[in-house]
Amino acid sequence: MTTQSKPRASRWVSALLLLALLLIGVALTIVLDEKVLVSHAYSVPMMLFRSATYGLLFMKAKKRHLAPIVVVAVFNELFIFLTWSGAITLW
Repeated sequence: MTTQSKPRASRWVSALLLLALLLIGVALTIVLDEKVLVSHAYSVPMMLFRSATYGLLFMKAKKRHLAPIVVVAVFNELFIFLTWSGAITLW
């Protein structure tokens, strides 16, 4: 019985952590404007935030579901780089 309760608790903790990271990300995009977000896209806190989110997603994904997460992460980073470099703008 204890072996089944431990993975469930782990799933709940990781789900709550991902939800917290999502809410922090939404709050950042609401509070900060595009220029602030784009100019700080490669600062240490933003890179740590993204790497923590990606790391949790990669750890919890099963091997057969890893490809869509990798594709989304690559396109997300490409979009961040293109907005940071000025190649595209959001407004």
